[in-house]
Formats: sequence, C-alpha cells, structure tokens
Amino acid sequence: MATHIVPNLPDGVVPTWHGRGRLLLAAACCWCFTQALSAAETMAANTKLTAAEIVEKFVAARGGAQSWHAIKTMSWSGKMEVGSADSATRSANYVRSAMMQNHKKMQTAANDDKSEASPQVQLPFLLEMKRPGKSRIEIEFAGKTAVQVYDGTNGWKLRPFLNRSDVEPFTEEEAKSQEGIWDIEGPLVNYSTKGTKVALEAVEPVEGRDAYKLKLTLKNGKNQHIWIDAHSFLDVKVEGSPRQLDGRMRTVWIYQREFRPVQGLMIPFVLETAVDGYPSNECGPLWAMAKAAKVWTDLDGMGVPGIKGVWSPPEAAGWGMTVVSIEQRYAGHAAQVGALAAQCMGGAYFTKYIVVVDDDVDPSSLPEVIWAMVTRSRPAQSIDILRETWSTFLDPSQNPPEIRPFGSKCIINACKEFKYLKVYSPRSLLKKEMYETVCARWSELGFEGQPPIITNFEPFTGQHIG
Repeated sequence: MATHIVPNLPDGVVPTWHGRGRLLLAAACCWCFTQALSAAETMAANTKLTAAEIVEKFVAARGGAQSWHAIKTMSWSGKMEVGSADSATRSANYVRSAMMQNHKKMQTAANDDKSEASPQVQLPFLLEMKRPGKSRIEIEFAGKTAVQVYDGTNGWKLRPFLNRSDVEPFTEEEAKSQEGIWDIEGPLVNYSTKGTKVALEAVEPVEGRDAYKLKLTLKNGKNQHIWIDAHSFLDVKVEGSPRQLDGRMRTVWIYQREFRPVQGLMIPFVLETAVDGYPSNECGPLWAMAKAAKVWTDLDGMGVPGIKGVWSPPEAAGWGMTVVSIEQRYAGHAAQVGALAAQCMGGAYFTKYIVVVDDDVDPSSLPEVIWAMVTRSRPAQSIDILRETWSTFLDPSQNPPEIRPFGSKCIINACKEFKYLKVYSPRSLLKKEMYETVCARWSELGFEGQPPIITNFEPFTGQHIG
C-alpha cells in the first residue's frame, strides 16, 4: 500500500511504496503517450458538488476511511525505471555505418535501427511506513544502498554513492520538510480532524479528463493542491513538495495512474513526477543517477582504486558532465581517472566535461566542484582536450549537422598536485561546531545584535592532508 504524497527527498533519494507495485518515472520521449478517450468514457464535472462532497466520494473510491484506519504499517517495494537507452544505440549504429556506407544509408541506420536498444536502468527501492508518521526508505544504486529514516521528529540519512559513508542527521530544514507527509492515508481522509481546510478552486482537465482542483490549507498554514477525477473520484494528480533545481524552487506534480485494488484499497501502481520548467518528468536527475552508477561500475571493473564518489549533474542534461571524487594514491592517479571516466562505456556518450576532485569535495555539489576547479586546477597544466569523441545527433553545438555525432571532451584535473600533497594549503571553510560556539558566546564576546546566519559549513569529516 502507499502514500500518494511525494516528499522533497534530498540528494537523489526517491520515495516509494508498499505492495507489489512499481514506481515508474520514465522519460517523456519514450513514455508519455495520449490515451484516446471516447465521449462515453468521459464525464463532465458536476460543479454543483461541494468540496466536502467531493472528498467524501474520493474517500469511498479509495476504499473507505475505516479500511485506511485499519492499516498500521505499509511496505512498498518495486523498481524505478530510468529513461530510455535508445539514443546511445542509434549513435553507435551511425558510427558503424559511417565506415562502410554513404551518407543516405547512414541516416537511415541512425534513424531506423533500434534493434540493439538496451533495456532501461532499474533501481530497486523499498519504503516502509508506520504510524504515527515514521518512515524508512532504501534505494539500491551503483551496488550500494542509500537509506533515509524519519522517526516523526528527527531523521538520518546514509548516502554512500555521494561519498557519504557516515550516517548524517537531517538538517533542521530537512526535518521540517518531513513533518506530516508520512500520513499513511494521505491528507484528505479525515481532513477536518487533522485541522485541514479544503476548498474547490476549479474544474480543469488532467490528461484529457475533467478533474476537481482542490486547495488544501494544512494546520501548519501550508497549501497543497490535489486533483480528483470527476468520473472515478480518484486522486489523479497531487502537488508535491517544491524542489530546488538550478538555484530556484520549482513546483512539483505527481501524476497517479493504473489504480488497482489491494486488500480493499485502491492503489496507484504507476507514478510520474513532473517539475515546473523541466520536460514533463524528472528524466534529467534519473539519467544522472544511472550514468553516474555506470561510470563508477566501469571504474571499479577496471581496477581503479580510490574512487570515493561519482556524479553527473542533472543541470548538465544528465549526460553532459561527470564529476569523480578520489583519494589520490599515486602520481598520475587523477589524470588516469579523468581519462578513463571520459572514455569508459558509461561516460563516453555525449559527455563534454569530466572533472576530477579530491575526496574532501562532494561531487554532487556544484558549488564545491567549482570551488575546487578555481582553487586547485591550473588551466595551463590541468586541462586536456580529447577530439573526435562519441557525441550525439542531438547536440546543437555541433554545426554543420553533418559533423555529428562526433564531438570533443574537456578533462579538468581539479585535485591538489600530488607531489605537493603534504604541504598543500589546507581548507579554511568555517566548521559548524566553531560557528555554534561563537554564537553561544556572541554577547560575551562583546558583539551587538544577533549573530549572522551562516548555512555553508565545512562538510568534510576526514583528515586533511596539508
């Protein structure tokens, strides 16, 4: 069984559910299709219904309040399917054809041959929930398991694929974002006893069918919207928690499909998340996860030591950039990792920029990566260019189009110089413990007013060399 509220989970951890269902967040180019609906299957919204009446019909359609109240724990498991693997195969076919055929035949091979398309990447997940408001999420990624736990008040997370081998507590903001979202039956069942107010805002189409747009004002003052199908009275679209992408908060919607009966309850077996300002789903972050996992697996398979983290920023279209964090162990180690990450099968397709950083830099944090590039790389010595590499027909920077799918790659060594590791200048970023100590003694130290609010602290917990 499942909750239909999808929270803003940090750093790539995705929500999931209980039962035999599967979570599908597929790329729009390969998944999104419009299902034709006949006039007999549609039903105009009855605008005479009140918000309370709509909610009453929704609760009944979902299985009834009594059935939901009987559920004390939930455990959802399944697989998250990531994007389409077809485009890489098309480019490979094009390159092979270029060796033996004329231009017209090359185009035919590139556009039509999909026989070798590899299957989508599937990431197993498990979500367990327990009243009141407790949860545990696991997702397997790159041969490692990320874990997030919330006990109703505090939370902890383990993110081994982001060079985070220790259990980390939730930040105050993360803990606050989890409050109330792990309600097993969702916000509409017994909404009045939860202190929630519901209003009917509009009737508008959701995927071609009329739906009631309800506005929920929660007890904490936050607002949320839920769309109830005017025919089935199931919640077909839900407003999720905003997510910060590209430096700004973006609205999130969750589309719920394929409702099926499970122990007397109606459960959606397919969820698709859409983010405002992005293509109709989150394929960028998902491609980024899949690509980073493959690059890391390739590096491990080649026996490269010292790999501490791999990430492909969603802001780089999921494929365009690879960042690898390493513990330097020998001369030339960083250069070796950069070259191999650029040309291994997981990283060769389209990627333009490969950045290698030390293990005190979080590869998933672009601010930290840029800081390392500025303070540790030397442009004249630290940048290598690879030419005539594997790119894509879809790269708008490659003109005229006839030169595609060939491209180039930039490898940036943003690590400390290995021969100067022992004397390299240490980092000077403020540690949170020191900040809290100074804040506690602010008046005692003679300062007026309130301490400045600082949120960017030294994240590295290991031993700095230098």
